[in-house]
Amino acid sequence: LSPEAHYEYAQTLIATGEMKLANKSLSAAAELNPNNTQYHYQRGMNFYYLNQYDAAENSFLKALSIDVNDVDSSYQLAYIYAARKKENLAKQQIEKVLQIQKEHPKIQSAKLLLEYVRKNALDKLPLKIIPHDYHVGRSKSHYKSGNFGLALIEIETAAKLKPNNLQTKEILIGLSGFLLRINMTEKAVKQMISIAGETDIITAKGYQELGDIEVLKGNLPEARTYYEKVLKLSDPNGIARQTLDELPEQVAPNTTPLQQTEVFIHPSIALNRKGELFAQYKMYKRAIAIYSLASRIRPNHLPTMLNTATAYYNSENFGKSISILERLLLSHPNHENILVHRILLAQAYVKSNNRGKSLKNIAIAIKINPAVKTSIRANPAFEILRDMNEYKKLTQ
Repeated sequence: LSPEAHYEYAQTLIATGEMKLANKSLSAAAELNPNNTQYHYQRGMNFYYLNQYDAAENSFLKALSIDVNDVDSSYQLAYIYAARKKENLAKQQIEKVLQIQKEHPKIQSAKLLLEYVRKNALDKLPLKIIPHDYHVGRSKSHYKSGNFGLALIEIETAAKLKPNNLQTKEILIGLSGFLLRINMTEKAVKQMISIAGETDIITAKGYQELGDIEVLKGNLPEARTYYEKVLKLSDPNGIARQTLDELPEQVAPNTTPLQQTEVFIHPSIALNRKGELFAQYKMYKRAIAIYSLASRIRPNHLPTMLNTATAYYNSENFGKSISILERLLLSHPNHENILVHRILLAQAYVKSNNRGKSLKNIAIAIKINPAVKTSIRANPAFEILRDMNEYKKLTQ
């Protein structure tokens, strides 16, 4: 295995709290690439987590022997000195951190740490790492860095360490829900409801999530039961009422539930898929709201924007559909679904009584692929154009 493979495996072990095993993997990485400070820094943090402070100090010192300007190791060594009441060593190490000419958030942390030393307030510095808080912090850091899989594992570990912590449960539900890990989400929601009780607003959010999960599974009657429970508790944003207004009584033909084989590692892709699953039941308002959330995470993601435009078209908001599709032509003038894009735009224009622009997009679609004439002639949206000479010339 390469040092990078050992390091990546160590990251997964760290996320699950298996620090001893992680350090074995990091040692293997360091043997293959002895000059990588990150391996020694991470070993130091793992020793720190395990309350092995001397070993932690030695690992940070090893990293600094390779690169004296390694801010992470330099600051962490300063902190551990200060927390262990090694005042002189702490002060010397903080000065070294402040001499490093780098833009780094821990430079500011070092300035604050120096104030504790100067004010003789080292008793206020916690030495011991609280595992739950540590994993929550790492989860947030991974999420900000776009490492969503590790972020989920970290928060799952934190939830196991404090199973009755509702705030941690909410984060776990949110992140697992974002990634459509529906079994994990369902289990966490039911645990949260059992802790919070049947009257808490958190429980209403939980039932909303359970309703959504049943929609994804294709169990619409069960989904209705959960949404109705939300209404009995609290529906501050009106999501449950909106969902019930759109929710069909039964599953329609040619619809498919979320498959267990579908695995997502990015929330925007997962949410786009969730929107598609709601849209197949003609639940367009909910689908649009879900696509909007996906777009906030990953703006201008082409599949999500095309799906959004389609949902607006199907909900007869043709102006909004046209606006999105025209904007996409500026940013993505040629893409693998450009033919479908042009046909949908032509349909939206004809529905808006703009026959000229509809014909223009039909002409472009035919130029891209002349074989599309057959489907255009059979498309009921273009019925109104059939007596026009220009349409006849284009499609003959």
